[in-house]
Amino acid sequence: YILSQKGIYHDSAKGRAIAVFFFGSVVIALSEAWFRLNANKDQLNIAFKKIKHSIYVVLCVIMFARFLGWQYHNDYKIVLLHEMPLIILGSMLVSINTNRKDFFWGAIVFLGISVFTIFYPSHIGLLYALAQFNLWLTVSFFWYKDQKQTTI
Repeated sequence: YILSQKGIYHDSAKGRAIAVFFFGSVVIALSEAWFRLNANKDQLNIAFKKIKHSIYVVLCVIMFARFLGWQYHNDYKIVLLHEMPLIILGSMLVSINTNRKDFFWGAIVFLGISVFTIFYPSHIGLLYALAQFNLWLTVSFFWYKDQKQTTI
C-alpha cells in the first residue's frame, strides 16, 4: 500500500511479483542474518541449522501461492484455504527431512484446526492465525523439551 501511494508500485502482474518476492526475500534475508549473528550462542541454533533450508522452501512455496491468489484476484479466504494444506505438507516434509517429531505434531495440530474451516468458513482468518500460533507453539514446546533434556 505504501509503495502504491508513493508511485513505486502499480497494480500489475509485474508489480505484484516484485512486491511478493521482494518482501519474501527480505524475510528470508533477515532470518538468515539472525541465524548468522547468533549461530554459536545456543543449542536452538543447532536445531534451526538443520531445518532452515526446508523452512525456506516452504516459505517460498507459500509466497508463490499468495502471488497466484493475488494475481487471479482471489478472496483472501480462498488464498488462506489454499495455504493450509501447503503448510501441513511443508511441516510434514520438515519433520521427515530432520527425523524429528516437533513439526509432525505441529502439522497434526494445524490439520485439526484447519478442519474447523469446513464448519466455520466465515472465520477462516481467525482459524488460520490460531493454527499458525499453535503450530509454532507446538514446535517451540518440543524444542524446549529436547533442549532441556540435552542440557541435564
